[in-house]
Amino acid sequence: MAATKDEIYSEVTEQIIADLENGHIPWERPWNGGLMFPRNADTKLFYSGINILILWMKQKKAGFKSSQWITFNQAKELGGFVKKGEKATRIIYYKSLEIKEANSSDEKETKLIPVLKTHSVFNLSQIEGLESILADETRKGESVSEIEICEKAEHIFSSSGAKLSFDGIGEAFYSVTNDSIHMPARSSFKDHLGYYGTLMHELTHWTGAESRLNRNLQIQGRVHYAKEELVAELGSSFLCAHVGLQYTSQHAAYIESWLSVLREDKSAIFKAASQARTATEFLFNL
Repeated sequence: MAATKDEIYSEVTEQIIADLENGHIPWERPWNGGLMFPRNADTKLFYSGINILILWMKQKKAGFKSSQWITFNQAKELGGFVKKGEKATRIIYYKSLEIKEANSSDEKETKLIPVLKTHSVFNLSQIEGLESILADETRKGESVSEIEICEKAEHIFSSSGAKLSFDGIGEAFYSVTNDSIHMPARSSFKDHLGYYGTLMHELTHWTGAESRLNRNLQIQGRVHYAKEELVAELGSSFLCAHVGLQYTSQHAAYIESWLSVLREDKSAIFKAASQARTATEFLFNL
């Protein structure tokens, strides 16, 4: 029997809760360079939303060196096969279901209802016969320099047109009132990783303004604040992964508030991942 939507929500959320309770932040990336954003080895398309976290968690726990994934049939068509004893990772996708309903005039209208489905993929490290794809991925990873990474990060920020002030007050934040990002002096950060991770976090907040993606940043309250911080945290990790930048959370103090949100709402991490991905795509389009 196929898993229900609630079962899938619970399964993924419980994995993330378990990691956070053990002090491990699932979206932290422990290395520089390479194709760190999970993508399909056949179509070359990047995975999105909650699938990014699902595949990151699996890659980290299993120690897979590749960030590329493939279905059983895709591997077979390309001349590869799954190694004996290897197990697939379940990811999700939404399929539109057409239903006909009567409207107020008793006329039939077609509506599209998104239905949650699951899909099984294998990491390239679990596949034999596709070593050339793995070798190509390794070469690309080795060719990325620290200077190129920082230039890419700077380009994302400068293309946004966001206002940035270095206030020197020891705090980083996005001001909804002034629509501006405020950062401590660069020299106050231990390294460029902390600087760009924090900058991308605040830039994700910036995308939530009413004139952009309108994530209702004016709403007060512990729960709403924790949810927005989770979106910004994921957005920052997605942006850093996109440019090949090692990501270490600068906001570990929020773990308890994130745990509270996830325990109360099993769909919260799915919503946050979706909003974070929308934020990163918004910035890429700029």
